[in-house]
Amino acid sequence: MNRYDWIVGEDLSDTPQVRRLARETGKNPVTTALAFSRGIESAKEFEKFCAKSVDDLLSPFLMKDMDKAVNRINLALENEEHITIYGDYDVDGITSVSALLLYLRSKGGIVNYYIPDRSSEGYGINTGALCSLFETGTTLVITVDTGITACKEIDAICEMGMDVIVTDHHRCKETVPDCCAVINPTQPDCSYPFKALAGVGVVFKLISALEGGNQKKILDMLGELIALGTIADVVSLESENRIIVNYGLEHIKNTNNIGLKTLIDYIGIGDKVSTVSGIGYGLAPKINAAGRIGDACYGVMLLLSKSKPEAEKLSTLLMEENRHRQEIEKEIFDDVINIIENDKSYKKKPVLVVWGKEWHSGIIGIVSSKISDKYSKPCLLITVNEGIAKGSGRSVEGFNLFEAMSACGDIFIKYGGHALAAGLTLPEENLELLDEKINAYAEGLLPPEGKRVVLKADFEIPSKYISAEVARELKIFEPCGTGNPLPVFTVGACKIMGYRLLGDGKHLRFSLEKNGVYFDAIGFGMGQDSDLIISGDTIDIIGNLTLNTWNDISRVQFVLRDFKYSALQKETDAVPKRLDFARLYSIIKGSCRNDFLRIKEALLARRLSLAEGCYFPEQKLRLCMDIFAEMKLLTYAENNGIYDIYIKNTAGKVDLESSITLKNFKKERGIKTE
Repeated sequence: MNRYDWIVGEDLSDTPQVRRLARETGKNPVTTALAFSRGIESAKEFEKFCAKSVDDLLSPFLMKDMDKAVNRINLALENEEHITIYGDYDVDGITSVSALLLYLRSKGGIVNYYIPDRSSEGYGINTGALCSLFETGTTLVITVDTGITACKEIDAICEMGMDVIVTDHHRCKETVPDCCAVINPTQPDCSYPFKALAGVGVVFKLISALEGGNQKKILDMLGELIALGTIADVVSLESENRIIVNYGLEHIKNTNNIGLKTLIDYIGIGDKVSTVSGIGYGLAPKINAAGRIGDACYGVMLLLSKSKPEAEKLSTLLMEENRHRQEIEKEIFDDVINIIENDKSYKKKPVLVVWGKEWHSGIIGIVSSKISDKYSKPCLLITVNEGIAKGSGRSVEGFNLFEAMSACGDIFIKYGGHALAAGLTLPEENLELLDEKINAYAEGLLPPEGKRVVLKADFEIPSKYISAEVARELKIFEPCGTGNPLPVFTVGACKIMGYRLLGDGKHLRFSLEKNGVYFDAIGFGMGQDSDLIISGDTIDIIGNLTLNTWNDISRVQFVLRDFKYSALQKETDAVPKRLDFARLYSIIKGSCRNDFLRIKEALLARRLSLAEGCYFPEQKLRLCMDIFAEMKLLTYAENNGIYDIYIKNTAGKVDLESSITLKNFKKERGIKTE
């Protein structure tokens, strides 16, 4: 409850521009206000946004070096050269390898693939692997989702006579590899307008170029894999990515890929497989598990499966790997929490740099993300083995981790990544220096206590638009994700008509009313907040307006992200009055069982606020409790915001104005006492 800071945008639904857009499109003002706030100002732009048409994809030949890559690959196919696809071990890399390999083999290519072992080889291109491929007959290597920073390694193998084409989407350094072709829209001299493609998105462009620019044909053939990799890599779902993902999600339920279909059946996620969240939280982690703790090639083998028995065997293996991954993840998470909580210096640092011996290198990225979320700070989690430290970092909004690491670049063996995520390798003896340098860089940019997480709402939705019709129309914004978020609304002063716990107490469902409009709201994982709720009270909510369908009946509901008590009009005076004491004591006395009460401070303060008709701050509540304790009306102990209160039976009246605590409080504020 009230875990976040809320930032609420301006409601534009009644502005002339939005009213005009509503008339021209025939949509409701909420939908058009959202569209307008996202830069859509005309009916034509709105129509294009809704269409998500493959025809609006940019030509792959706008990308630098695309013609060179196509010519070299076609030459290799014509001459029956041995081609090796060199990929990364995450889902983006696995789908990139699989998509390109399936296409080239369909053209008769002699193609295999190589994915480095995360534990023994680490991230990126390594010279040993390239030399081994050259010695076994490979004449052309095509990198996917990797390679843009591997200048030395690629230079060395090119000098030996092997050709290399780099396809990647990661940030470039000052120089790029000198090879046959480098296809990466983030290159400074690449004029391709859309820079946010995933690795598999760049591969999609390459395959489309090989097919003469026919992007629809390639999406029909490989769209599910391209959407899967794009979602898993959490790139911005704007522009081309939104079109690609939408196309893939429409086809994934009826995919012809035997391995993908078998894994979907094993997981049992049903219709959710055709949603961004279903892919991101259901399907992708199972494929990712192989590359994290086992062999990423299992993921490729699954996506290349030609028989149901083979696919079932590989699906079982991936599910087992994922369970094992979860166990290891918990162990590392507990270790990291223990280190941070037992070292007070971490509280003063804006960036958490934590290392340990022989943590699994494939799991630390997940744990780093969870630690960053927990403390609202960037986190670099590093595992040390035989003098080499390998790490994975996650950041918070507003702090570019790649740039921060670049400022410390001289201490790394290698590093790379994005603004919010990065990988690194460095000598063990440089760990203290890394901690010192990156925190010095962050000083002034981030507060040492961590940034309080912010929830952003598009605007406060007028209660008259809380309807199934509006919720249904909002689906035009899908697929939603980074860069194209689900619409988020606030609703203020909702009256609590009722509430109940669901899922063994894990979840909380409200029945709410606002201006005569009745609707439900559900807070997943908010069951622990049920003892802060007062029926008849009013709360402000923030969340997504959705439809809840059960037995073919759809009802509008909010999926909550947070809620808080509605603000009361004014605060009580800082100095407690006789009536304040009387109401507080009455609430405590009336709630006691056998002269004992356990209650959350926030709930007790809210009950007092409602009784007073104005905001009763928790600081004032504590003062009243201290005065009661001094005057021996009760004893209490506070622990993490929970009061244990024991009422004492006192004969006769007690003169609270004689309290030393109260007199001192008044004296500090210059108030005369008798």
